[in-house]
Amino acid sequence: MKKFVLFLANFIVCLLLVGCSLFAPKNIEFIVYRPPADGSEILLAEKIQMKNNDKSVAENALIHLMTVKPADDLAYQDCVPDGAKLLSLQVKDGIAYVDFNKEVSKKTMGSYEATMFMGAVVNTLTEFKEIKAVQILIEGQKKVMYCGVLDIEEPLTRNESLLQKAAK
Repeated sequence: MKKFVLFLANFIVCLLLVGCSLFAPKNIEFIVYRPPADGSEILLAEKIQMKNNDKSVAENALIHLMTVKPADDLAYQDCVPDGAKLLSLQVKDGIAYVDFNKEVSKKTMGSYEATMFMGAVVNTLTEFKEIKAVQILIEGQKKVMYCGVLDIEEPLTRNESLLQKAAK
């Protein structure tokens, strides 16, 4: 009888441990791209781990890029324009529709800043197999140019040349 009670107690403990681990929030991992602190025209991968929540991993990655400063400001620089906010992210037929507020393009940006910001957004989102291209919207509208330097009328695709330079 003692063996049966001991077996039953162990079995119940195992069930509780397995049950708790099934319902415990899992961590998610993703990569966001940021320009290096030295101002080079490349993007570096920053690996992020956080607790899972009710948002998609792609949305978490973009929110993280937009709202969280780089973990190592000696290695990475923040490329998000002041006041820029993500209004929505929707993925349909392989295209991520990213809607920003108008502040994203109010600051006068040069070619470097505009390229690094858009490159970071597009390369971060195209890390996910379901996203092949990114359509940038500002307050729900398509724009032809971003800060007068980048054509954003059509969906943007991953810019491997920015990443290949970083790998050398």
